[in-house]
Amino acid sequence: MLRRIILLVIAGLMLILTACTTATPTPRAGIVTIERVDFAVLESNPPQVQAHIVGYLGDGCTTFAGINQRREGNVITITINAAHSGAEVCPAIAPLLDQRIMLEGPFTAGQYTVIVNGVEYQVTI
Repeated sequence: MLRRIILLVIAGLMLILTACTTATPTPRAGIVTIERVDFAVLESNPPQVQAHIVGYLGDGCTTFAGINQRREGNVITITINAAHSGAEVCPAIAPLLDQRIMLEGPFTAGQYTVIVNGVEYQVTI
């Protein structure tokens, strides 16, 4: 009888411990909020353009994951990427994003459209 009770207690503890394990969080795309984009046309020949991008990441579980840049004629598309750890509970502190990047390609006099995470900006050379 005592042996049966001990086995039931052990089985119950194993069931409880198994139920308490948490699944590994699944990483996912993070949120990036862009607050400001400034451009500097550098005095060079040919001219070069630098973008200064300021914003913040969604929360304390989100990290900067790189920048992608694509150019088609006078339209430059910049995507700021972030990765979220997948954790359900995260610090409510939004990390600062402050990046300076050189825009690709040659620039001649004219109007250029720079799209940063879906928002359009105009640059005149």
